[in-house]
Formats: sequence, C-alpha cells, structure tokens
Amino acid sequence: MKLVLQAHKLQKALTTAKEVVSKTLDPSIVLSQHVLLDFSQENQITFLAGDKEINHSVIITVEPNEGEFLSFPKEFEIETKDGHVIKQLSVSCNSFVDAVTGLNGKTLVTLEFTKPPLAGELTYANLTYETTVVRVEASNGQGYALLNESLKDAVAISTLDVSERILKDIIQSTIFCVSVKASKHTSLHTLIMSLTPTKLKAFGGDYSRIALCSYTFQGTPYVINGFNGFAEDKPLTFNLSRRVGAELLRLLSVTDDTVKLTFHLTASGHVQYLQVVKNDEELIFNLTYSKPPMYSHIVPETFADDVVCNATEIKDKLNRSIKFGDIILINSADNVLTLSATNSGTLDSFSTEITNVKTNPDSAPLNLRIQGKHFIELISPLQESARFRQVAPDEMLLSLNFVTKKVPVFVVRDLDNNELDRTYVLTPYNSVASVDNSSK
Repeated sequence: MKLVLQAHKLQKALTTAKEVVSKTLDPSIVLSQHVLLDFSQENQITFLAGDKEINHSVIITVEPNEGEFLSFPKEFEIETKDGHVIKQLSVSCNSFVDAVTGLNGKTLVTLEFTKPPLAGELTYANLTYETTVVRVEASNGQGYALLNESLKDAVAISTLDVSERILKDIIQSTIFCVSVKASKHTSLHTLIMSLTPTKLKAFGGDYSRIALCSYTFQGTPYVINGFNGFAEDKPLTFNLSRRVGAELLRLLSVTDDTVKLTFHLTASGHVQYLQVVKNDEELIFNLTYSKPPMYSHIVPETFADDVVCNATEIKDKLNRSIKFGDIILINSADNVLTLSATNSGTLDSFSTEITNVKTNPDSAPLNLRIQGKHFIELISPLQESARFRQVAPDEMLLSLNFVTKKVPVFVVRDLDNNELDRTYVLTPYNSVASVDNSSK
C-alpha cells in the first residue's frame, strides 16, 4: 500500500486527531493511540481518531495533478464473514504528527506498507519525505472503536438544525460549571441537555454553583418523527461530558451558519449517539444518560432584580477583592453595592463601593458571603457571549438576587441577551444548595 499526500493535508487531518487521541481515557482499546485510515472511497482517505466515547473523522481527497498518489492492492483488503470488504489500516497518531509537523505544506509525504499486517499484529509502516525516513507503529486497523457501526442500532433518528454560534454559546456559558470532583451523582459530571418541541435547555452544576440556559426555537415546534411521547413535559435528554463539550466548542464557529445535529435514539427515549457533520469533518459521540436533577426547589420562576449592575465593573472589583480573601461579603444599600474581603490570619482587609447600580426599593438589602472566584468565572463566558454577538461587553448588565425557597441561594441573571435565557445559582458561603436527584 502506498499513499502520497501533500504535508498540509496530513497536518490538517492529524491536528484534531492528535487532540482526540491525547485525551483518550480508555486504556483497554489497544489501537486508541492510532489514527485509522479508511480507503473505501475511490481517491479519498478518511482519517479517523477516537475511542468508545468520541470518533472524529476528516475526509482528504487525493489529487494526482498535485503529485499525490494512492495504491491500495487487493491483498490489503479484509473480507468479513458477511462478505463486506474493509479497506483500512492504522498507524501511530503521535508519531505520524511528529513526523509531519513543521514541514512545508507542499512537501510530498509518502506512507508505505510493504506487506499486509496480520490480524492482531502490531507492525510498522514507513513514512518518507525528502531525505527523511520515519518508521511508525501500524496495524490492519481491526479492533478500532468505530462508533458509526453502532448507529444502525437506533430505533429512531432525528435531526436538529441550529446556528453554530447559538450552540457554541449555550455550551461555553454552562459547561464550566460542570463538576470535576468525584461524586456518586453522574449528573454533576456532565452538561445535561434537554430538548423539547420549543426549546433547547442546558443544565450544569454541582453543589456550589449551577448554570441554567434556555434557547427558544424560532418558527414551528420541533418534531421527532416515528418517536412517541415527545412533548414539553417529556423532553429528550442527553448528557455531554466535559470532553465532548470541548470537542464541540472546537468544531463550532461563531458564525450563524447552520450545523446539523443527528440524534440516534434508544427505545427508552434517550440519545445514545450524537452525530455532528460540518463540511468534511464528522464527530460521533457515544453519550451517557442520567436523570436530570431538579432545580425548581431552589430557583423561582421570576426574579425581583434586587440589584442591577454593570458586569465589567463588578468583575473588576471582584478581581481586586479576591486578592485579600476568597470569600467576598456583598452588601447593598440605596443604589450602592459594597464588596468586602478580609485576609484571614492578618489585619488586612479590602472594601470597595459600586455606585453605578440600581437597587429595587421593594427588596431587602443584599447581605451574604460568596466564593469570589465562582462569581468571576460566570461573568467571563457572558462577556465572551457578547463578543460572539458583536455586542460591547462593557455595556452588559447583570441582575443580582438573593432568593430563599427551600434553601438560600444567590442568583445572577444575564439581562442583555434576547436569544438565550441564562441563570446562574451560587451557594452562599456556609449554605448548601444541593441539586435534587430524587426519583419523586
């Protein structure tokens, strides 16, 4: 087998492949550190990287008039028991990347197998360019985690067309709240997406902070053909891990181009696989499912807007405050907001007033302590969202609310986005705003 491609094509195909491979978490997959090359289409190679959670593929076209070449002899083909012919090989991804990184894009690179690899055998392939020869680990590719072979098991398939910018904004403004700490509750480790006929919602959070985001579809309600029970009160739910979320953020742009999400549903009404195609790239995610936690016991339907303030100004004052202490005391008076911090173990303290605020005369003054860094971390993605929409971040307003339903919580709302409804819940210091994972 001989393949000759320009270096820039290999660099394009392998850049993302390396990212996927380097984050592979399942050591049980022998070939998880390889990139799979599929030659089933004439004059095209599909570069696939992945494991049991993520598959990423890029299609590269061979152009003979540019000096490129492909020869895949019949002896390299593998015939399955059902008569299906497989044309694929795999090579070590990291070695492949290291060999072509930094090359002039027009440099012709040759990948060559001198003999067909045996089943279950790790062998090598030769990678050559100019006067350089690199030997890379290789195999016949059997045993690779091909998620697309499992897509046919779905009982129903549905697609959703959504703006790339909107989807990217939903994910980036919520996934940072997903817990990285060990917990018995799966729901704390994933971003839970909930799809109804009229909305796409995202829930993410742990015991110290929660992000809630809702996007209302424009036009006619969303319908899943051939799948019963889908309604506002019976949403389609699926979970995105931090790793899956990061891959989506990488793929999605901030344009208003449409990206197609294909949901592969199980009989129980869950999304088993999510397929995303953009230009010549495809991502397939094997998703987990956990019962969405309920937040209605702590988050009300409406808010009094106890204090309305400028996001940039309060972020600047918070950054100054946390240098003196992690816990920030927030007090409000008539159109004044005060932030205070104390350096424990010393007599050092910090206090600053924000006068460019509007307080609700019908609300009780704010008087609570919060983790300063958690407050700052939620403002940053809101500012990023403003940049996505080409709106000046300095003009963004936040609504601050102290709410006591089942437990006391500090709620921050974004007032300047008419596309996404976003609410953030922070647990006041020494209080517990646990999510409800009960089955009631």
